[in-house]
Amino acid sequence: MLPLIENYPTDASLGPLYFIRDQQQEISNFNSSINGKNHLFGLTAEWGVSFSQSKSDYPYDFYSDFYEPSESSGGVATSGMKPIPGQYPKWPADTYIQYALNNFQQAYMVWSLLPPRSKILIKKRPPILIE
Repeated sequence: MLPLIENYPTDASLGPLYFIRDQQQEISNFNSSINGKNHLFGLTAEWGVSFSQSKSDYPYDFYSDFYEPSESSGGVATSGMKPIPGQYPKWPADTYIQYALNNFQQAYMVWSLLPPRSKILIKKRPPILIE
């Protein structure tokens, strides 16, 4: 899974931020149940027992943030954001995309994080039910 989230600022002096996360998740499940119906001395007992276990492992989880600075050459923006018209400061966010230059050759990494491996173990043992 490699989601890319982009943050396009409305101020042309700021550049866009790109947030990237690459993650691998491994999940294994084990489910088991048994039930029965017993007759003894004229009484009937119906019973059931179940067990569930889920293991989750994240062997690879990586975050990175990239910043594309606003730069211009000869008065023409070469990276970052083009000026957004002042009369439209509250447009829906997806309308700002057209003002982004997306010059990834000028973008640089702000920070990255490779968190420690995490494992999650969940066990569920419901009580024995006898009717």
